[in-house]
Amino acid sequence: GLAMPTATKSFEIFDGKSGCNPWVARIALGAAPALADEVASLGPKAGSEDRLQQAAKLLVEASLREIRKFMKPTGKSLSQEASDGGDKALEALLGDQVRYVVDFLMDSERPGPVSKVFWQAELYLRGMEQVAGETPVEELTEQVQKDMPPGDKFQEAYQQSTLFARQQFAAAVRYGYFLRRARQRLRLETILKGTAAPANVEAYLQSMGTEQQVELVRAASDELAAAVDLRATELFGESRDLYTAAAQGAGSLTPLQLSAEGCLRLSVEAVGFGAALFDAEEEAAQYYSLSYSDFGDRSKV
Repeated sequence: GLAMPTATKSFEIFDGKSGCNPWVARIALGAAPALADEVASLGPKAGSEDRLQQAAKLLVEASLREIRKFMKPTGKSLSQEASDGGDKALEALLGDQVRYVVDFLMDSERPGPVSKVFWQAELYLRGMEQVAGETPVEELTEQVQKDMPPGDKFQEAYQQSTLFARQQFAAAVRYGYFLRRARQRLRLETILKGTAAPANVEAYLQSMGTEQQVELVRAASDELAAAVDLRATELFGESRDLYTAAAQGAGSLTPLQLSAEGCLRLSVEAVGFGAALFDAEEEAAQYYSLSYSDFGDRSKV
């Protein structure tokens, strides 16, 4: 598969303004026995909000254990930048799908077919269109730009803020989850259909309807959605606090305290973390009754 470039070489391909995903800017497991023991302590069924958060914490911890086999993750509250090794994590978790990660992180003008499927579904799940796929993703992103508060000062402050970085991080996590989930579904298709199955993930996604594509992007369980939010909160703070500050104007936005390379490494880490979350969710489901979301549910994004 295509190897992920190092952080330094990857940054040279960016637009020179930010180490973070420029396309996102346009849109404003550990060992199985250990996880089994931890999940068993939660009881047989999902239920209370407290139990949901406990389950989310276990998913986060299991996924970070997997990531730590290859790199040191970003510290809580961005206290320490991630180490090198994200490329090895992606290769281990996603195999030949790493090329789709490169496209996701670096193609700011024309997202490739796989990234485009993700963004189309992501924007639908965020409530930006009523029927999935009815509006081309490029038109939706242009509308987002028009809806931004007027003035270059706010937009510049926003794109350098902790709030924006939190949004980027969550999207990258969901992208990793989406790729890992699509990869597993394709494997099942191959087992069932043999040589009649699509040749790769890109062909597989193109062979299905928009609603099915959305289901691959959407978190399968409430626990998974809570885990994404928990990790984002550990790194950047509560989203409600960050949005409240943004509503007060550019001067209230908290600047992101990461170097350009640290920002890129965090994006790579986020994709790998999302892929590891999928495996953790699958493992947890063997020992715990997850709260699976309904088909088409848009309340957990």
